Amino acid sequence: MPAINPERLRKQVDSLLALVSDPVELQKSCVQLLDFYADRTRKSVAVGEANETTHALDVPKPLMRALSHGLRARLGDQPASAFPAAAALWEAGYRETRVLASTILGEQGGEQVPNWAESWAVECDDRITLQVLAAQGLVSWRKADPTAFLEKAEAWLGSTEKKLWSFSLLALQSAVEDKSFEDLPTVFRLLDGATARFHGVHFHTLNQLINALARRSPPEAARFLRDELASGGPGITRLVQNTLENFPKRQRQLLERALSTKNRTGIIQKS
Repeated sequence: MPAINPERLRKQVDSLLALVSDPVELQKSCVQLLDFYADRTRKSVAVGEANETTHALDVPKPLMRALSHGLRARLGDQPASAFPAAAALWEAGYRETRVLASTILGEQGGEQVPNWAESWAVECDDRITLQVLAAQGLVSWRKADPTAFLEKAEAWLGSTEKKLWSFSLLALQSAVEDKSFEDLPTVFRLLDGATARFHGVHFHTLNQLINALARRSPPEAARFLRDELASGGPGITRLVQNTLENFPKRQRQLLERALSTKNRTGIIQKS
């Protein structure tokens, strides 16, 4: 992996940006540039689940920042090229190109955005890429139409395609962590009974979302968990235990008492 020379990098990125209106050449040039800076000791990375391996070139962060900033700026001036450019970069198949594609998608608006994101999520076997797609790929669209975002998140949670479950939970987490997003009651409604439904990696993703909700709105999150405890869904005890540290003292004590009551009697009243 060659050292970053700022002047050389600027020229390389400028040359690539000149190709944004030609998706085929953009893809080719981007892969070549990423490969030039790739860590030769790491050509693929196992991502933690059976049969899941993604190609990751492990390029320097300054390169990814330069490409991300440059692509957003250039495609902001050439919006008609945005979706074709994003599609070409996604299809290249590397983690880095897919992260860049997600960054481009996140600058776009309109109903095409969730459709593109959904199709990409279904074919994505890399959790890191999926997290970036959920967190960055929907940003502008979600901010412009939070109601449509929540409707789509609900549809993804109800899908028969399990990859969309994780994608929806990750997208909801990103929304919750955005202080400008206000419709937390709908998020809690979408999660009603979720602890009985999600297992494995989906349970872990749900856990992350509940942690975010606990930090954002402790009283509402504690009430939600107490109601889930009362419903007695499998995994709820572990979920509450996993999230306790994210609550202030008052809500933590309420949940600890609820856990104690459930463990002692098996019954807890809904709040």
